[in-house]
Amino acid sequence: MAEPRIAHRYAKSLIDLAREQKSLDAVFADMELVLKAINESRDFSVLLKSPVISTDKKLAILKEIFSAKVNTVSLSFLVLLTNKKREKYIHEIASSFVAQYKADKGIKIAEVSTPVALSEEAKKKILEIVIGKTGLKVELVEKIKPELIGGFILRVDDNQIDTSISTQINLLKRDFSKNLYVKDF
Repeated sequence: MAEPRIAHRYAKSLIDLAREQKSLDAVFADMELVLKAINESRDFSVLLKSPVISTDKKLAILKEIFSAKVNTVSLSFLVLLTNKKREKYIHEIASSFVAQYKADKGIKIAEVSTPVALSEEAKKKILEIVIGKTGLKVELVEKIKPELIGGFILRVDDNQIDTSISTQINLLKRDFSKNLYVKDF
């Protein structure tokens, strides 16, 4: 079974369980906490994927970290994953859960990449434009990419607006590489 399929199935099961237990929003917050912990700690991420560390040790560490911070449904789910030796997929499952939850709530993700951090006023303006175009709730995710030089790249679903200087330079390079005055044979 491929990782995305495993992640999707487990996340869907967790959503169904959380709905049944009437704790969907709490589990969503817990999965965001789990994602944050894994993303911020390389050691924790490596620990979960390590085949050398025993399941019992991983289970003890997960309980120590999350038992006081997460809902019982979320903790039971993490224990279940660990007991089934699926702890290496926790990051993918949590990501899939968050994505499915947001899709279920009608929240679109707008990803904006800029060379420097945006001001609050610019963020609000971008949100207004995206909400006006989609008519849905929008969550803005900002990524800072200095290699863009200037401008921005805005991505919502499969649509992208690229006004970055680096893209414009690459387009110019491509245009100049074509010699319009020499006939191609």
